[in-house]
Amino acid sequence: MLKKKHPNSDSKNRAYPYRPGIVYRLAEVFLSYCEILNEEDPGNSKILTYLNAIRERAGIPQYATVQQDGSIEIDLNNQEEIRELIRRERRGELCGVGNRYDDLRRWKEAEESLDGGFYGMNFSGNE
Repeated sequence: MLKKKHPNSDSKNRAYPYRPGIVYRLAEVFLSYCEILNEEDPGNSKILTYLNAIRERAGIPQYATVQQDGSIEIDLNNQEEIRELIRRERRGELCGVGNRYDDLRRWKEAEESLDGGFYGMNFSGNE
């Protein structure tokens, strides 16, 4: 997998071209802003604006305060519901980017989510 690597990098010959910049997704900015708005100003209509901007790009049904054609009705004044909604959006939109661990720690859910058995694949194939 070549995520966050220069396309011309060659690890066999130890060739790693310089790649400036930090990869930061616009969806992450929108979701972080929605999270902040929900904590500071629950019920703010900008929360729906930015959540729907992400969902529109993905081509999935939008959120609305009143049931419309193909939209999902939510109560914008219910802070807990919106908090869970934003967390689900972050989990789906940023899947595989590497933010999940930091999100769980920030939300103080890491101990419950990550304190279980570890399951994986036996790569060596001897067990």
